[in-house]
Amino acid sequence: MKYLIIILTLVSAGLIISGFAFELENSQKLIGSGVAVLFFLVFPIFSYYRWKDRDVKDIC
Repeated sequence: MKYLIIILTLVSAGLIISGFAFELENSQKLIGSGVAVLFFLVFPIFSYYRWKDRDVKDIC
């Protein structure tokens, strides 16, 4: 799980950076895809990974 999060984060960062670095027709789509991967895949997987063995009572 940890390595999946790292790989997806690097892929997302690569998409965003390549969208800014190269002036292509699809630069905006690359940036948007990178942000979408972060928002819809990396953040939920990271949240699950960090909270999977905890109880809500641990917070309070």
